[in-house]
Amino acid sequence: MPTSELDAEGSTIESSSVTGARSDVEPVVQKPGRKVQVKVRRPAVGGVDDEEIEQGRDRGGPRRRKREGGPLPGFGADGEGASRIRGRDLRFRSWSAPTDDATAAIIAVAIIAESDESGDLELVALGPGGEPEKGFELGISRAVLHGPDGKVDVSFSGNMLRNIRLSQGQKTRIDIYVPAGERYRLEAV
Repeated sequence: MPTSELDAEGSTIESSSVTGARSDVEPVVQKPGRKVQVKVRRPAVGGVDDEEIEQGRDRGGPRRRKREGGPLPGFGADGEGASRIRGRDLRFRSWSAPTDDATAAIIAVAIIAESDESGDLELVALGPGGEPEKGFELGISRAVLHGPDGKVDVSFSGNMLRNIRLSQGQKTRIDIYVPAGERYRLEAV
């Protein structure tokens, strides 16, 4: 027989009774609550001066337009900036490369684009645990692209490499020169 006495010797026989439970307790049944449908009404948006107020569909107005929309002229022009190359469209790897220059360290990056890309590429240093260090200035002093025609200097501003051209599936190597003694893992944003 099982026993509950202190310092008693145990046995392998299973007890037929359960301690701590009451057999007269009925299970609790949850009754479904009442469902209420909520509808948000927004006020009509007024125009300037005495302009008539019209309500659109999302503001409680009619579901159909009274008339067809008119043609809207559209004009576009090239802006002053360049497009951005998104890091999620790239396979990107970085490592520290050897250098003979005592004043600079080289971080080499290899980039493979999923499609032809051109524009600016922003780099960010990775901190502990591989998390990006937002707002950290790399201190880039030079950037060199290794292309089929040899080495070409790349313009940069802060952590942004300017006017990079990447071909689909082709590996592109860029050497980033930073102050001596610095070793970062980089990521494209």
